[in-house]
Amino acid sequence: GISGIVEIQSNDFTTKVSTDSNGKYKIIAPLDKVVNIATYANGYFVESNLVKVTKLIAQKPIKVYLPRALIGDKFELKNLNFENNKNILKSHSTAALSGLKTFMKINNEVCIELAGHINGFDGIRFDQGGLEFDLSVARALTVFESLLNSEIDPERVLVKGYGDLHLLYPQPKSQYEMSQNMRVEVVISDCDIVRQTSNDTIVDPRYFSNLRANRLFNKETLNKDLSFFYNSKKSNILKQIKFLEANNEDPSVYTYGELISAWALRGNKK
Repeated sequence: GISGIVEIQSNDFTTKVSTDSNGKYKIIAPLDKVVNIATYANGYFVESNLVKVTKLIAQKPIKVYLPRALIGDKFELKNLNFENNKNILKSHSTAALSGLKTFMKINNEVCIELAGHINGFDGIRFDQGGLEFDLSVARALTVFESLLNSEIDPERVLVKGYGDLHLLYPQPKSQYEMSQNMRVEVVISDCDIVRQTSNDTIVDPRYFSNLRANRLFNKETLNKDLSFFYNSKKSNILKQIKFLEANNEDPSVYTYGELISAWALRGNKK
């Protein structure tokens, strides 16, 4: 075993202990609750798991195998997931983000690349520089900014977006598989290369935080907004806008979701 730190987190409970030189430890955990158990050690990547604490588990030793953090190694941030079409982290991602911050503080000479990814749509491949590709950059920037807020040296972090070039599930068949495609991975990187390479950037990463189906139609941002809808939905929006304008109604008082539903309802009545 190796010496390290073990941390337990739940919604209303946090504690951590240092192991002995052989990696053994004892720690207090709330009974009958789901907790995140994260383990850290210098030279190793963080390992975290969600566990329900039962009397049976509390009586047995929990073995944790930490992977070495070597240059070129790529790691998944478990349970770090994003909302569809946004760079907003889901609420359960807090523990994963906290784990990355602690890893960077314990391994204070390690440099990383944050690699942002999106889910594919209808088999379409997105070009670099397009709005969808920018979303992968925005997701990596979300994690990057969180590290900066925890006083991690920005010179140790490289931000890159890869669009849908590296899908874990090229043809996702479930919500789970789609959520796994929408991710940010951590790549252990050479610090000289990280410092010499420019981060990917986008003009307005906040745009991806604000886009929602209940956003009001805006003629000035229409083309940008439509980029986040499937082709069939785009068609419904445009047809409903045209219908409203032809009847001297103002489409700007409706959300995109309302425009889609209204045209679909009209089509069903035909």
